[in-house]
Amino acid sequence: IALREPDFWRYFFWVEHFSRFADAGKPQHPEPFWFFVPVILGGALPWTCTIPATIKGLRKSTAIRKTFIRFALCWLVFPFLLFSASEGKLGTYILPCFPALAAVLATGLKDYFGFGGRNRFSAGAALTAAGTAAAAIGLAVWQTGGLGEFRLYGEGETAKCILAVGVLLAWAVLAGLSAIAADWKRRLALFCIAPMLFFAASHILFSRWMENEKAPERFLAANADMVRPDAVVVSDDYIGPAVCWFFKRSDILFVGE
Repeated sequence: IALREPDFWRYFFWVEHFSRFADAGKPQHPEPFWFFVPVILGGALPWTCTIPATIKGLRKSTAIRKTFIRFALCWLVFPFLLFSASEGKLGTYILPCFPALAAVLATGLKDYFGFGGRNRFSAGAALTAAGTAAAAIGLAVWQTGGLGEFRLYGEGETAKCILAVGVLLAWAVLAGLSAIAADWKRRLALFCIAPMLFFAASHILFSRWMENEKAPERFLAANADMVRPDAVVVSDDYIGPAVCWFFKRSDILFVGE
């Protein structure tokens, strides 16, 4: 890249790293300090609802004094604080925190069940069941026109909507069974299995609107016949890189740039 664009090294190292982190004037993707709190809580779902049980398990055991758990906590907390201090933020920046979070949650839950704990986990599972059931009902109401004119799924995507509602309801039912199961192994197994249908179907559930917004290749392919090699192609800067890549052209004109 540097052979083609002499400014590459300055842009890559200064603009994409130092400037993004410290530029308080006009950072790219500016977000408040607390931006990653809902990101990590949402990204850890459904296990977020088991955090109270995890904390009790860690407090009642000696796990917190083990080198591995202390290392995992440092791995989780310090990158989280570092990226929270950055002026520019994207949700993907804290992906390296999630393996550490998984290790802490797994250890805490193991110790929680080892001490005979039940109520906090059951409450978390019940909350998960209520949340996914509410999401399923909300999506159905939204699609039938109960929440304004915009629809997540457009014309010809009824099957996707039905599938989305169905897998969310399945998640709710299995999480609810997890909350009332007698044996802790059964509770944990049901809680693990509950979101699997949703995750397995997630690649199908993306609506056409979401695909055009985040993965525009299908839209570009559908209109490729209208773009001759000598055509002037104009794009906004958001979809511009995808247009360049798809048409193998570097002469795209950007609106407003």
